[in-house]
Amino acid sequence: MSTASISSVNRIAESLTVLLLFCVVLAVTYLVTRFIAGYQKSQMSQGNIRILETMRISQTKYLQLLQIGEVYLVIAVCKDSVTMLTTIEKEQLNFEILPQEEKLDFKEVLSQFLNQTPWNRQKTENQPKPTNQESLKEQKPQEVKESQYEKESEKK
Repeated sequence: MSTASISSVNRIAESLTVLLLFCVVLAVTYLVTRFIAGYQKSQMSQGNIRILETMRISQTKYLQLLQIGEVYLVIAVCKDSVTMLTTIEKEQLNFEILPQEEKLDFKEVLSQFLNQTPWNRQKTENQPKPTNQESLKEQKPQEVKESQYEKESEKK
């Protein structure tokens, strides 16, 4: 074998090694991220403090309704401060209209996004609309001319 063919084999081997290492690092990153997310979720659900509702007042100011044990508090969260505004009795709250956490399915979100993209709209707009020849026969000649004129103007 010549030295040129050996060096090209070495380059290919090095490239495959780098690709394999990249895939391993990517897999480890994914697994660690999943583990940390699960750990944080379990830690947050075990506490006595729950954020029931958040309302944005301005870009850096929010009102939050908190449940701490059996006490309900309204706080103002600003850029540099948090202020307790008032306590609310449980009877004053309407729990039926509090937003429920939705579990979104990634496939559904992705398909909705793909259906809303401009290139997908162009594909559906460019498809010919089915025409019903029988309905054209039943129409009066004047109506047929008008409908043909409308189709031609839509194409323009």
